[in-house]
Amino acid sequence: MEMLRHPADEFVAQFMGGDRFFRQLKLMTVRDVMVRDVPGARENPEAITLISSECRLDIALEKMLTAGKDRLSVEGERGTPIGILNTECFHAILSNLS
Repeated sequence: MEMLRHPADEFVAQFMGGDRFFRQLKLMTVRDVMVRDVPGARENPEAITLISSECRLDIALEKMLTAGKDRLSVEGERGTPIGILNTECFHAILSNLS
């Protein structure tokens, strides 16, 4: 995954292609980037769409876009809210690729 984030040189970056962001989303889960310990994540009316912490990020992004939300409530193994996934999480991934 490090090679996706920081290619060694321009040749490697071109070889990996311009879709490094989307490739990386397939390798990461919500748990990897979510904002943890957000009080009231389930009660927040803008985060009522739930997603598992073990969900791949490409699927989570699709769910977020389909629901028309900018944040999702993340539930842990026992179905309890443990944080949120928001658009800033995806911005952080993009900034790590540049």
